[in-house]
Amino acid sequence: MIRTILFSMALALSSATAAVDTSEVKNLKQHGNNLSGGQPTELALEQFANEGGKTIINIRTAKEFDGFDEQLKAESLGLNYISFATSGSELTLEHVIAFDKLINAQKQPFMLHCGSGNRVGALMALREAWIKGADKEAALAVGKEWGLTKLEKVVTILIDDGPNADI
Repeated sequence: MIRTILFSMALALSSATAAVDTSEVKNLKQHGNNLSGGQPTELALEQFANEGGKTIINIRTAKEFDGFDEQLKAESLGLNYISFATSGSELTLEHVIAFDKLINAQKQPFMLHCGSGNRVGALMALREAWIKGADKEAALAVGKEWGLTKLEKVVTILIDDGPNADI
């Protein structure tokens, strides 16, 4: 309860940040005006839209979620909806380049999500290392800020050995 209140207060201090109840998105994290985490509920999408959110970027694969039609719900709320399906095996240089272009082109604030936030964090860490030139520690720190957990070992190998690493 206190965490939700503190998070809501922090969000309210950011002029363009979309306020979303932390109980409506697993591992919800704030990055300036943008949010990341796991699968948002329908209520989370409504809250995001009501607070000025612009874009939902879903990196889950089509087979992962059938709780509700997220695209239909998002678009009915006036949100841009983008599906950028990413499995753990798609952590390639080509995929990260496409992801970087997608992120750079988005209307903000955006909400970027997968099932738990882990793949979001993996993509962000690899983007930091391969696209922005960050060292491993800095890239992993960014990844963790965005939700990197279980894929940390894979991401570390990919950063150490490069995009063509045999994992």
